[in-house]
Parts: sequence; structure tokens; C-alpha cells
Amino acid sequence: MAVESAQWTDAGHSMILAKIDGVEGIFVPNDLSNRYRQRVETWRLAGNTIADPAPPTQAELDEIARRADLDADPGKVDIVQRLRTANSAQIGTWIDNNVTTLAQARAVLKAIVIYLASRGV
Repeated sequence: MAVESAQWTDAGHSMILAKIDGVEGIFVPNDLSNRYRQRVETWRLAGNTIADPAPPTQAELDEIARRADLDADPGKVDIVQRLRTANSAQIGTWIDNNVTTLAQARAVLKAIVIYLASRGV
């Protein structure tokens, strides 16, 4: 098994993206009990370098900012906290008691959509 290249996938050095035996895109965990990681380590000790992770693209930075904005929305935070602790009957009762106008329905729908968008749904 010949390692041809290796690059860390993140600053925390938890995973390596390697080209081994002509196959690109092999993800190797940073765990020396892993046979691929052992090969990469042998390759590194032979004088090769595991490259630093590539900087994030503008699209990746934009997605990180988008998700942070969605996660910070107070309506999303409130509804998520309610949903995490409620059962289906409690959710139904809360909606029956608190969503009685179109404006309230819009607010709840907005919070749900923001939550779903923050999860990439």
C-alpha cells in the first residue's frame, strides 16, 4: 500500500484525507491503531509531510455565517427549548392555547422554518 499524499482535514487533526494506491479521497482517522493511519505515519517518517488543512472556501464561510445567524434567532431558540422538553400532547395544548391569531401562527411557523433551515432541512 503506497501513500501518495496526505492532508489534514481540520485544524484539530482528527482526520486525514489521503491518496493511497492511486485512490484519492480516502478518509483516515487519526488513530494509530488504524492500518491506514499506520501507513500514513510510515510515509511521514520517511520524510513526507501531512499537509495542513485547506482554508475554508468563501461558500463554506458563508454557510457557517448563515447557520450562526439562524442559530442566534431568539424565536428558534425558544421553540427548540420548548420542543425538547414537551411531549406531543403538551405541544398540541400549547398550540391550541397560544396560537389563536394569524400573527401568532406566522411567528410559530417562522420559528419552525428557521429551526429547520439551521439543520439543513
